[in-house]
Amino acid sequence: MTPAHRGAPRPGERSTPYQQACAVAAAVQGRFPACVPELDRYLARGGAQLQGQADAYILATWWELRPPRRKPERAKARRLHDLRETPPHRDSLLTPVDAPYRNPDRPAEIIRDYRCACGNPHPFTAVQAQVTSGNTKSCGCLRDQAKRQRRPAIPRAETQAARDWARGRGIETGENGRVPARVTASYRLSQAGRPDVLGADGLLEEAHVQHRAQLNGQKRGARGRVTSEVWLAYATDALSRDELDDCSNRTAASTQDGSG
Repeated sequence: MTPAHRGAPRPGERSTPYQQACAVAAAVQGRFPACVPELDRYLARGGAQLQGQADAYILATWWELRPPRRKPERAKARRLHDLRETPPHRDSLLTPVDAPYRNPDRPAEIIRDYRCACGNPHPFTAVQAQVTSGNTKSCGCLRDQAKRQRRPAIPRAETQAARDWARGRGIETGENGRVPARVTASYRLSQAGRPDVLGADGLLEEAHVQHRAQLNGQKRGARGRVTSEVWLAYATDALSRDELDDCSNRTAASTQDGSG
């Protein structure tokens, strides 16, 4: 038996690392003789050298003498939703022109072609779920309209007064630039003696403003966001109602005095 096969495994047995190294060394020696110094003496020893140090290194690295075999993870087949039609949101400008279908790039996503009420002649493709929930309400015309719409002008003195008022109540507004319309509207009501309409945080509650805007038919931003115009209009409307109530009370008082 040659030195290279001295430690060869028996049939049915797994080879040891030393036996594998000997097989590789013998192949290298046969193809490139004398390329590795003292390789013949290593093969002639018939046993592994410094096996204890090698085992200690392997244990410190993998916690076992053989590296753990990772089981291949099987990709779970994602369940695709059924292709069923759902109507657009009640505030949507989109009208479906065809049946829904799957996105070729994302099969789990159901898309649909729509027509927009703005007059855009081209069909608009959108995710059906986004149109049904109201996150997508138009072909983009509402967004462009909001960008073109000028924000209401607020005097610089009032902006600074509203910022000081908010800072005194621990409300963050920043040091420069415009004050959020919610803060300005809350400041106006507070200065007019109407702190009762403000929430626990000293600001108008968004749910109340949204409800009033919906009753008045006011346009809101994307996803029902309360715009600057809606915040300020709510404060103006509340103060106007107070003035009407005061006028009614003064008229009633005058009538009683005259009759008396």
